[in-house]
Amino acid sequence: MLLPILTEFILLAQTLHERSGTEIRARFNAESKKQISIGSLYPTLARMRERGWVKVRNSKDRDGRIRLFHITSEGRRLYNEVRANYAKMAAFPDAAVPSSVDPRGSA
Repeated sequence: MLLPILTEFILLAQTLHERSGTEIRARFNAESKKQISIGSLYPTLARMRERGWVKVRNSKDRDGRIRLFHITSEGRRLYNEVRANYAKMAAFPDAAVPSSVDPRGSA
């Protein structure tokens, strides 16, 4: 099974509700504290669409054409699976290091 890279996972989270590419980019930049360029965003969304993770709907607003992206059922299943795995990994250091050991390596 092909798993999303972190950028794709964050973009999947932004498509839980139908959003335009501009909205997705703004939310990605704000929530991840990273910047994604338009030149990276749309090819990544196209790749996610080819994999069946998101669907695209063309629409128009007063300024012209907009593309709206929304997660598919396969994308949601994958998102939930990866999210659960990230939660397990986040708990790992606490479970793996005895409380008497300093995780920074200091005595």
